[in-house]
Amino acid sequence: MLLSGVLWFFTTTGGRQIFVKEVLGDAYDSQAEHFLRGNVDVDVEAIGHEAMIVNGHARMYFGPFPAFLRIPLNFLYPAGHGKWSRISGFCAGVIALFAFAGLVRTALRSSELSPRARNWLGNACVVGFAFGSPLLLLLGN
Repeated sequence: MLLSGVLWFFTTTGGRQIFVKEVLGDAYDSQAEHFLRGNVDVDVEAIGHEAMIVNGHARMYFGPFPAFLRIPLNFLYPAGHGKWSRISGFCAGVIALFAFAGLVRTALRSSELSPRARNWLGNACVVGFAFGSPLLLLLGN
């Protein structure tokens, strides 16, 4: 939980910048709007140089999951359109952190180490993942 707080602080630049217009921040919102219209396109203005043109239609090579999540978010809070990147990134980072912690816990469960040593090793691995992997690079702006 403490690491989640640190990631929140880092992702939101000290907790002050939550709804910020990021580069390509409109891409998933644009794709979400297109999903509601029954196609998988994205507006060229939203995706910019990352666009892939397929049969004259702009597409993006990112997975569609964040676009699906933004459909209800934009419905509930329209002012957040194009500004969900930091919250989305934080949620993805926390999911990755908890998934890694679960993997480490499962791996250490069958270890012959003492419970105290398992706790130390598990915590060190999770902290190492949080601060020594590309996670901070992806969350930092």
